[in-house]
Amino acid sequence: MKYLLSDNEGVVEEFSKITPLQNILNQSIDYWSRGTGDVGVEISNNERLIFFRITQGFFIMYHPEYLSPKTNSDDLEIYTHYIGGQKFLIPSTCICSKEQTLEILENFIDKGTLKDSYNWVDFYSELGDFQEF
Repeated sequence: MKYLLSDNEGVVEEFSKITPLQNILNQSIDYWSRGTGDVGVEISNNERLIFFRITQGFFIMYHPEYLSPKTNSDDLEIYTHYIGGQKFLIPSTCICSKEQTLEILENFIDKGTLKDSYNWVDFYSELGDFQEF
């Protein structure tokens, strides 16, 4: 399946192989602090996964429904990342490993669905009282 990949500089390209995504996932933490601060994979006009890396791992969010895979139930910690210069809070319960991230992205591209072996939760609900408006 073909997909659109939007990099951290906002450059959008169409791909049919997973290699470009693997290359981005292997980028250093410095890559994710430049440009927009995030990367997107789009399979239709309305469906995309937005993701980025922080020191603790990767964060993935399904747009337009703001769903993220809940990967652990440990005590909630809140991490910060900047997207387009804006502060973005991330719940620790939604941090993925590089392997999990690649698995989720590949499934999304190949099948057009969210990987059902993960518990997809409302991202804002996971933030709870830590939300900033």
